[in-house]
Amino acid sequence: MSNNERRQITRPDSGAVPVNINELFFSRTDDRGVIQSCNHTFKRISGYEYDELIGAPHKMVRHPDMPKAVFYLIWDRLKQGKATGAFVKNLAKDGLHYWVFALMSPINGGYLSVRLNASSDLLPSVEGMYTKLREAEKAGHTTPEKSAKALIDALGDMGYPSYDAFMAQGLRYEMDAREQALGSRTVTTGESFDTIIKTVEDIRAETAALSQTFAVVQAIPQNMRILASQLEVLGGPISAISSNYGDISRKFMDWIGEFNGETGRNFEAARDTLDEGLFLLNASLLQREMHFQFGQERRDLDLVDASQETHILKEQTTHFNDRARDGLRRLAQTSGQFTSAVGHMKRQVLGLSSTRMMCKIEGARLGRQADGLAEIINQLDKFQSEIEKRLNRIDSLNRDIKRHADALANSGGQGQNRVYQLYTDETAA
Repeated sequence: MSNNERRQITRPDSGAVPVNINELFFSRTDDRGVIQSCNHTFKRISGYEYDELIGAPHKMVRHPDMPKAVFYLIWDRLKQGKATGAFVKNLAKDGLHYWVFALMSPINGGYLSVRLNASSDLLPSVEGMYTKLREAEKAGHTTPEKSAKALIDALGDMGYPSYDAFMAQGLRYEMDAREQALGSRTVTTGESFDTIIKTVEDIRAETAALSQTFAVVQAIPQNMRILASQLEVLGGPISAISSNYGDISRKFMDWIGEFNGETGRNFEAARDTLDEGLFLLNASLLQREMHFQFGQERRDLDLVDASQETHILKEQTTHFNDRARDGLRRLAQTSGQFTSAVGHMKRQVLGLSSTRMMCKIEGARLGRQADGLAEIINQLDKFQSEIEKRLNRIDSLNRDIKRHADALANSGGQGQNRVYQLYTDETAA
């Protein structure tokens, strides 16, 4: 089928409104949630006329099956100025329902919501989660705020570390499903984002292991000082070596602590940037397509100011695209800085090599008087080998992140993955 062929993905007798997979619809509300404008597709699917929609509260299409937790989260995020995505079950005028993925964003004077039909494999899991949340709410066992926390916990059980991660993947899956249903010849997978997210987790694991290694290494200078005290006058060189080794190992620990932080916040920040980039790139594409579709559909021009709505849609497209680009470039820049830091630490490892050689020299000079030094040298050999291996692994992984982030940030809409193309302002026009 061609991209222009309309596809009905629900049956009229299923209790759901027939919605075509290639249709997008939007509405604009003021800061009270009162509808100020909408497109013809929303009018048709909701079953209301323009004069019934314009000036009415948007909650008129809210389905009673929707948990309050979802709207609590939506409004909390919107009031913070955050663009937000959510699966929403809506109620049409004739009592039928339809599922959408809604992209909502703050704009001057209110909010804009662009929606596409929800049809991905993620929807059944969302429906089940929503049902449980709504049942708990109806039973009076929870408040909207507590229900929202239960929603976040449920998403965690599904493998999403945050609501941002969930909505980013949710929009991705819906855009992919739509593209596949429309018979696109382009690849609609987020392989680059998936790769970076996994690589960030791999670096987190390697850094944690490196930190544990140095935690054990911290005992070596102490053991060397004990040995030096036992050798009395002959222990002076070993004591000096111990001090040198302690200084080097502390530099490593400071570096690890600076990058990782007590709570691993740098890794979390990287994941946040990726989730935001994934979400905003899809949001930009969705807004762009809505902008194009709005220019093609029929509408009552007396009730809808086409030029104003077109301007808002185009403005949001550019805004999302620019924010995604900026975030990915910051991630690439941070990765570059980290690569430099890893290089510096790899050079510091040479200091450990020097320490090891000095220990061997002193061990040979002292002979049997320093039997304990042989064990210390063996420990140094083992730890240095492991440290070098992990630093090389971290360096390689970090270079992969920079390469993928650079490619995403600078693709200029020329990449093969349609969902994650970055459009210039001219392309979005």
